Amino acid sequence: MNTIIYLVSAAVINLAAIALFAFAMQRPAPKPVLARVRRNSRRL
Repeated sequence: MNTIIYLVSAAVINLAAIALFAFAMQRPAPKPVLARVRRNSRRL
């Protein structure tokens, strides 16, 4: 039962993160934030 609860909670957390990311992308982000994101994505 613990594994099922863990999987469900992980899925909910992933959906929430995706929703927050999409909501942030809809807004016009300031240029410094975009620069930071681009630098971080290059590192990864």
